[in-house]
Amino acid sequence: MKKEHGGNVYKVSRETGMDIKDIIDFSANINPLGIPASGKKAIEESIEGLVNYPDPDYIDFRKAIGRLHDLDYASVVPGNGAIDSLFAAVEAVQPKKVLVSVPSFVEYEKAVEKSGAEYVPSYRLEDEAYTFNVDRFINDMKTDIDLGVICNPNNPTGDIIGPEDIEKILKHCQSIGAYLLVDEAFMEFAERLGQETCIGLTEKYKGLIVSRSLTKYYAVPGLRCGYLITKDVNILEKLLSKAQPWKLNHLADRFSQSVVFDEAYNSQTGAWFREENSSLKKALDSIPGLKVNDSYANYLFFKYEGGADMAKSLLERGIMIRTCHNYDGMGENYFRVAIKDKASNEKLIMALKQICE
Repeated sequence: MKKEHGGNVYKVSRETGMDIKDIIDFSANINPLGIPASGKKAIEESIEGLVNYPDPDYIDFRKAIGRLHDLDYASVVPGNGAIDSLFAAVEAVQPKKVLVSVPSFVEYEKAVEKSGAEYVPSYRLEDEAYTFNVDRFINDMKTDIDLGVICNPNNPTGDIIGPEDIEKILKHCQSIGAYLLVDEAFMEFAERLGQETCIGLTEKYKGLIVSRSLTKYYAVPGLRCGYLITKDVNILEKLLSKAQPWKLNHLADRFSQSVVFDEAYNSQTGAWFREENSSLKKALDSIPGLKVNDSYANYLFFKYEGGADMAKSLLERGIMIRTCHNYDGMGENYFRVAIKDKASNEKLIMALKQICE
């Protein structure tokens, strides 16, 4: 089964003949507030800088991210989006056997396969709504595992692992000499709900590698910008000295330095997310045939127990959602929908009511 991403509105347009502007894409989890004004200004002011190559050491970018997380910039490694960072992290660890919590982001398995390591799934259970079980994951992490991978908040389920459970895993990793890679691509949204990143644990646990993305939260998936954080000097050496140069283009570099300190955008995003996360969850819960997970990310995961072809029925109404059957370990009739602006969310609710009731 081919494992694909959401957000391929171009393919859907080609296959259906629908104009892209007539499709509401709930399959891509992008902040509906759009690109921050601070980021647009940074790009406009940086255009002339395109005549030069980017700084290969990305000192200003790394210092900005360091200030953001209150850590030394030497621990920050720029990446061309989260996927580039994840592939680079796995390659740097050079594992022989990698344990991945699944169902989760499809690129983890690809990164493991590209590195030549053995991919070992640690399955979340359907009767537990695919939420994370820390004891099961630790039990699955045998002594021959070199690297563990978890997504937090998880994609597509939206559940979150608290820092205390992350530390429990890290203690086990430390005891067997394994690394832990935590993908926090949606953590900025979770932080708007009072949740915590595990970046602070990198000082205590050198085997922790944290990946962050700037493309989802700041609504620039076409720009590609992200970073890794770790205190492990051997991994940093491989990531910084042996990787291909110019991980970030000049505009992504300048954009990132500006938006991460945009408190107005954070405040606006927090207000929107807290309201729409709650209201959309409540509305979907009220629709017969839907079982909806709580979520700490800007999407909701649900099971449909009716007989309609959910994705096809919604697409006929101009709405595109993410089918989840191609996630490793996922059952049939599971879907993920982005949390968008109120008007778009209301169109989704109305369409789902028509299909389910």
